[in-house]
Amino acid sequence: MKTKEIILNSVVELMNHSSVDSLSVKAIADNAGVSRRTFYNHFVDKYDAVNSFFTWQITREIEEHYNGKNWNEIAVFMCFLLRDHARFFLEADKAGELDRFSTFLTRWAEEMYSAAYMRNMKKTELTEDEKLRISFYALGNMVYVNKILRNPEEFSDPVRIRHYVDIVLKEVPAVYYELQ
Repeated sequence: MKTKEIILNSVVELMNHSSVDSLSVKAIADNAGVSRRTFYNHFVDKYDAVNSFFTWQITREIEEHYNGKNWNEIAVFMCFLLRDHARFFLEADKAGELDRFSTFLTRWAEEMYSAAYMRNMKKTELTEDEKLRISFYALGNMVYVNKILRNPEEFSDPVRIRHYVDIVLKEVPAVYYELQ
């Protein structure tokens, strides 16, 4: 396992017992068995490490299991990830940092939707109107994300998650159509 992964696992482990705000870089580094300097070689601060967990987990899983698969399967995986780590993500979102997890996730979704839209429309740049509409769509999806995080037990049934994803993804073509 790489040092960065060890540190990220340490953050997740510690956040199962305490909030982001109460964590220190020293505690994260000690738990990971690395120095503070090593921590700072990989992350700007503890909030960067929290946000990096999501990106690392998504990237790793997509590369390992979902590369080349459709968006539906990736969205189902993301729902499982959010459900399985609900406490972690809720704690991350409570952090006193301005760039909270939900803001980070909304930006991440905007980037994903923008890339998919540009690929679909064979564009290299978005207009200001397209950017605004995609931003609203990404922000709207945070309602779904919060529902999963606040009620993970409601999403224990994989069939329910797939149904939920189908509903959300049916809105994506509407966004494409509306943007044209």
